[in-house]
Amino acid sequence: MEQNPVYWSAMILHPGHRTKWIYRYLDHGRVDAILANFKRFYHEEYAGISVNGIGVQQTAFSYPFSELTGHDYYDPLPDPLNSDEVAIYLSKPVWPVPNIISWWLSNKERFPRLSTMAFDLLTILAMSVEYERVFSGAKHTVGLQRHRLNDSTIDMLQCLKHWMAQDR
Repeated sequence: MEQNPVYWSAMILHPGHRTKWIYRYLDHGRVDAILANFKRFYHEEYAGISVNGIGVQQTAFSYPFSELTGHDYYDPLPDPLNSDEVAIYLSKPVWPVPNIISWWLSNKERFPRLSTMAFDLLTILAMSVEYERVFSGAKHTVGLQRHRLNDSTIDMLQCLKHWMAQDR
């Protein structure tokens, strides 16, 4: 598990756990390594992605101009594109979350890149039994007489077989 950051990242991205379980049950050195791997994985894979298509909007709000204060009196509004999403996310309190995907959908604007990472990692199936079953069934589709089928044709046939089995 330590070689691949996906497992611990998925746990950290669960808003009902974040790092609380890790801090509670693992030794300090291991915690530091897990958090460093998580942050490195985020920065290498997600920190540089464009967030234009996932709901982050620049606020067009401007402060009211006044002769007493001038247009440059107030501090600029925080830019959601330049915030440290990981630090903000990890600083939030841990509360029970009944539906993780719904939580990330509702917090997509606050954590645009982190939510993309969460959707990528938290939607991976934990077990591969169904995939193994489908793969084993494919040997009946691609027999000695049908070994020249295209990949796309095999995909379509397997989907059809699966859908027809679901209708029974």
